[in-house]
Amino acid sequence: MSSFICTSCSKDKSLAKELLPAIERYTAPRIREIFKLTKQQKLPFLILSGEYGLISHDHPIPWYDHKLEMDEVEEMVKKVVSQLEAFGVESLEFHGRDEQTDHSWKPYWEVIRKSTFLAGVKLGSKLYS
Repeated sequence: MSSFICTSCSKDKSLAKELLPAIERYTAPRIREIFKLTKQQKLPFLILSGEYGLISHDHPIPWYDHKLEMDEVEEMVKKVVSQLEAFGVESLEFHGRDEQTDHSWKPYWEVIRKSTFLAGVKLGSKLYS
């Protein structure tokens, strides 16, 4: 089974002008900690970007500033379903903050729940505090 671990992007980013792998572009401690976990578990790491959808940790991206909003969820779901299929994801463990206490996470959770359902991907989750 192709299992992956995933979290969302972050507003904390390297301001470098050149393209950087996503793991270097996003500077939030949460992303670094989850990346370490994926290395320990020997699982691939995906990041849900509000701009690009699902990207691998080594995918080069420019600096951008875009937070996913609820009115963008349906369009992003279409993109993420095809990305899940392209990556061959069968099982996804999504790490994120509680959307009930941190409302900025709600669109990311919605995209993950809807996309995995439509793609037939088994979804697990872990709340990150």
